[in-house]
Amino acid sequence: MAKTITRKRLMIEIGIKNVLILIIFFGLYTPLSVTPILNMPVEVQESVISFMGFLMTAAIIGAFELSYTHTNLNDGPQRFLAHLTKFTLYSAIMLMMEIALTAMQVTGGDFVHVLIMAATPVAVSLFLYDFWDALRALDDHATASG
Repeated sequence: MAKTITRKRLMIEIGIKNVLILIIFFGLYTPLSVTPILNMPVEVQESVISFMGFLMTAAIIGAFELSYTHTNLNDGPQRFLAHLTKFTLYSAIMLMMEIALTAMQVTGGDFVHVLIMAATPVAVSLFLYDFWDALRALDDHATASG
C-alpha cells in the first residue's frame, strides 16, 4: 500500500517548488530577458505586449484549472508531474509578466509602476492558490478515505 502523504510534506514540496520558481525568475529569467526587451524595436512592442497578454491569459487559466484535487497525491510520479506542470506554468507566467511590463516601460509609459502594482496581486494569488489547492486536495482525499 502506498504511503499517505502528510500535509507537512506536501507544503514543503510546494514551498520548495515556489522558491525555485522565484530563484529562476530573478536569477535567470530577469537577467536574460530585460536587455533584449529594452532593445526591442518600437514597431514590434505593441505586438509583443498583445501576444504576451494572450499567452498570460491562457497560462493563468491553465494554472487555476490545474488542481491537486485531480491528482493522486499519494502517487509520487503523479504528484511530481503536477508540481512540474505548475512549476512550468508559474515560471512562464512570471516571465511573460516581466516581458509585458518591460515592453511597456520601453514605450515610455510612466504608468509602469501602476501596472506592476496590478500584476503583483495576480502573481501572489497564483502562489497562494497553489497552497490552498493542495490543502483542499488533502481534505478531499481524507474525506473520501474516511
